Amino acid sequence: MQVTLKIDDRKKFHILVSIFSFISPFNSLSKREREVLAELNYYYSKLPGIDERKRNRLIFDYDTRREISEHLGVKTEQIYNIVSLLKKKGIIEKNQLVPKYIIKNVEKLTFIFDANIEN
Repeated sequence: MQVTLKIDDRKKFHILVSIFSFISPFNSLSKREREVLAELNYYYSKLPGIDERKRNRLIFDYDTRREISEHLGVKTEQIYNIVSLLKKKGIIEKNQLVPKYIIKNVEKLTFIFDANIEN
């Protein structure tokens, strides 16, 4: 089965985070935490070719958080609070996205359902 979605990159990250919301640790996130995480991943993907340390510094910069707050229609202080919650849940460490939870900017996503698993 193939489903084609015509969406922009920003919306793509929101959809990907929603899709992953049935797996840990994404399943423990609130709606707003998922939105902020999607935005952080969106900004992360906009900076390819930049050193990881610098890239993380830029996406956690005040200006980026302000842009995220404007896009989501919340106060910048709320973004700081939500980032703090994401740190407590282990998705962010020391103002860096944890590498295993970074969502890549992909064009295709494939699911393989394995019915041969043990309960």
